[in-house]
Amino acid sequence: PVAQMRAAGKAVVASPRAIEGIGVQAGEHLLVADGNEETAAAIVTLLEAPELRSRLGASARAWAEAALRWDDRLDRYEELYRHLTRAGTGQAS
Repeated sequence: PVAQMRAAGKAVVASPRAIEGIGVQAGEHLLVADGNEETAAAIVTLLEAPELRSRLGASARAWAEAALRWDDRLDRYEELYRHLTRAGTGQAS
């Protein structure tokens, strides 16, 4: 869900756990908040700062276009499929 919002070019507030391992930076691609109070404060910040909201949305969109390309994902899926089918037949990787 976080990646989908980024792809839509919308500013995002996410928890630290939600962004683990996906290669985004707090303050550059989105705002990170831990808990209800921090999340509410981050949302208010975005509502009160249209320039920040716009910048984060554009940066998030650019990240998504670069990091979530279908052809890259398809290549990785096909590699995994080949590996699993070889493993299932007892062939060496």
